[in-house]
Amino acid sequence: MAREALPDSAAASLAELRSTITERYAAVQAEAAAVDRTLERTVETARNQALVGAQEIEKKLVAALKRSNDTAVQQVARARDQLFPDGSPQERAVSAVSFLARHGRPVLDLLFDAACQHARRHLVGPPGPA
Repeated sequence: MAREALPDSAAASLAELRSTITERYAAVQAEAAAVDRTLERTVETARNQALVGAQEIEKKLVAALKRSNDTAVQQVARARDQLFPDGSPQERAVSAVSFLARHGRPVLDLLFDAACQHARRHLVGPPGPA
């Protein structure tokens, strides 16, 4: 899946690199064989090493895409777990009791004050100039 996420430009650049390596090494190999037939194998080995290097670059790009994809998947899973704890909507799984157990009685005072301010804003209106 990560390999498919590789940008088209990167995939094209890697394919072009492999093609160029193969093409240029073939020319060098022909010249080396004309000079000394035993050098043909040496050039072939060097070409294979260069192709392995290109393959390693592709592996590293795919690994980086996997890491970033894994991070995104983890973030979505974490958000889903917060919104739907135990698969239920948050308002059905998380209640005032859990906040009371975690934070104690002061949470009730905070909620009461916030509710009063909210009601005041909607019933009385915003404070005017003094």
